Amino acid sequence: MILKKLSQSGIFIQSGIILLVLFSHFYFPGARTGFNYDLFSHLILFHSLSSVIQPLGLFWSAFWGGTLILLCGFAYNQIAVQADLLPKQKVFVVLIYSLLLLLGGFMFNFLVSVLITLLLLGSFYNMSGLVSGQHSYFKVMNATLGISIASLIVPQAVFFMLFVWLGFLTVRIGAWREWVISLIGFLTPYFYYVIFLFLSDGLNEVIEGYQLFFKGYKLNFSGFGFSEMAIFTVIILLALFSIPSFLSDAGERIISIRKKMWLHFHFFWIGLIALGFSSQGAGIWMPVVLLPIALFIAHNVVFKRKSWAIDVLMIVLIGLIVGLRAGF
Repeated sequence: MILKKLSQSGIFIQSGIILLVLFSHFYFPGARTGFNYDLFSHLILFHSLSSVIQPLGLFWSAFWGGTLILLCGFAYNQIAVQADLLPKQKVFVVLIYSLLLLLGGFMFNFLVSVLITLLLLGSFYNMSGLVSGQHSYFKVMNATLGISIASLIVPQAVFFMLFVWLGFLTVRIGAWREWVISLIGFLTPYFYYVIFLFLSDGLNEVIEGYQLFFKGYKLNFSGFGFSEMAIFTVIILLALFSIPSFLSDAGERIISIRKKMWLHFHFFWIGLIALGFSSQGAGIWMPVVLLPIALFIAHNVVFKRKSWAIDVLMIVLIGLIVGLRAGF
């Protein structure tokens, strides 16, 4: 029960392991994944953000990519702790998250991945706040503003509007005003972005970029080799082992915690939709999708007596990732 013992260890031991995993991003070659982001380069905001990090080089891209993405993991861990889904004073979700992130694939576009992850985490945080029922209008507006800005960078983020609307049903908000506010919040950044482009004579360039993006868009996962597919298969198995336990436990919790648990599940499967529709650019969504997977695994290890299957799968996953990073 390796993971069980790690979950019961102190915060300093868990943090030390996280730092060791982070350092591995710096001193070992990155995994040769099949992720390809050429299609997104037609989008002006995506291209501008990606070009900012090009002069940094491999080492600093790995440094800032790993560090900032893990900070997103700490933020998500805090959300889970505040929702009473995990024991306090633990960073076990971040530990699992760091191990899953060994796959990499987001380093060369880490600024895009970090912004997308932060914006969607902000949306998730605001939707979780709806459970209390206080200041719901502001929370709905903030949640949809984050999704809208993310969709300006990567269009597939628009699927997370489903997360907001499912959140309304989950927390039982029936007032029509919240639905209208969600649409206003989503459209507002687009309105100001179009005005800015019009005044700066950049509207035609952006429209042309979107035309090239949709013209060249196709669902194609042919760039992934056997090693990558084996890793993705193990991650899927980890999720399949952990999600039923997580959802079954939701039925035993008080109503406020149960709602938040279902919000985590909605965040996960809608992230999967965005990942699937990003094809070769799925690496952008890996930091987002792996957050709830890390929570599902951590929850299963902490609250269930037997986690040997999770231990075996995690050992296999790390072995496969190390082999991929070593070029085998």
